[in-house]
Amino acid sequence: MKVGVFNTAFVGDLALMGKLIDALHLGGHEVVLFSNAPGCALYEYDSRIAKRVTIKKQKGLRKARAVFSIARQIRRESLDVLLLAHKSFTSGIVALRSGVPRVFSFSDASFSQAWSERVKVSTHLHESDRYAQLACALVDEPSLVRAEFNLVGDLRLQTFLGRFPDFFERIGQRFFICSPGSVWYTKRYPSALQAHLLVQLMSQRRALTCVLSGGPSDFAAMDEVLGELRLRAPDLLALGRIVDARSCLPLPELVELTRRAEFVLTPDSAPLHIASATKTKVFAFFGPTSAVTGFGPAREDALVIDHTLIRGAALPCQPCSKHGHRKCPLSHHRCLADLQPDAIADRMLDSIAP
Repeated sequence: MKVGVFNTAFVGDLALMGKLIDALHLGGHEVVLFSNAPGCALYEYDSRIAKRVTIKKQKGLRKARAVFSIARQIRRESLDVLLLAHKSFTSGIVALRSGVPRVFSFSDASFSQAWSERVKVSTHLHESDRYAQLACALVDEPSLVRAEFNLVGDLRLQTFLGRFPDFFERIGQRFFICSPGSVWYTKRYPSALQAHLLVQLMSQRRALTCVLSGGPSDFAAMDEVLGELRLRAPDLLALGRIVDARSCLPLPELVELTRRAEFVLTPDSAPLHIASATKTKVFAFFGPTSAVTGFGPAREDALVIDHTLIRGAALPCQPCSKHGHRKCPLSHHRCLADLQPDAIADRMLDSIAP
């Protein structure tokens, strides 16, 4: 059966579809992915996907024209089923206009009453399992049980190694990835504290190299951390133990480098889910959001760094949002600003090899 998967959300949400893709593949279906440019890049090297179709939503007066254009792109593929993984109003209109005979989506999605199959999932499930439930009417139970939450990256790492050709020879294979940025500012661990934490970790584990990663929207956060590091520990930069990997880690290479990393240090953002999908240990900051709503790490050895872990109890205002805010609604950002880097370092060092 030819099955389309439609999702144009943030990279983190797109990464969480890894288990759905695996379930469809195990069920013997031909999978066509309809996504934005980052989504198609994320799955560029994934042989489980027969075809990737890049779509571009528009804003304002161009939105209506884009809806018709995207619907035509879907019609051209002559799908048997369309799995609508994106719940938005615009995505619902696209699905209605696509003419696909069977559309499956979540019961709380826009226009849900119009779809052939409405999937109601528990709020207690991890988001990767929620996505996988979209395939429950298309694959048998053994395939759904065997499906794994994983991603496939670019093993060659050409862009990254073009910038750092001797990286693996120089560091002796021990490195971790730090992704300080997030689309939502309140999810970020404050830069001065982040730099202090990195200094503590790397002074105690002298064999480790840190790769700072992030997309264009994360460059400001990366610059802030690097500025703090220049003041606190210029030797780490001079010795090449802090590697600024901006603009040389396209998403497929980030997936592969994450797979090879010892661990990932990140806020509640896309690198967290990429780490879970590549079976990489992750230390994840949670402040305005909660790790128990299905968007936390999917690995048992992960460490959620939050107010409860470091200070013994959550703040009365936590969580304040499902996705985070541009600024703290109470103007104090204590959910992350209260977390002292020395205490975090102690927790992390307990589970990092000497």
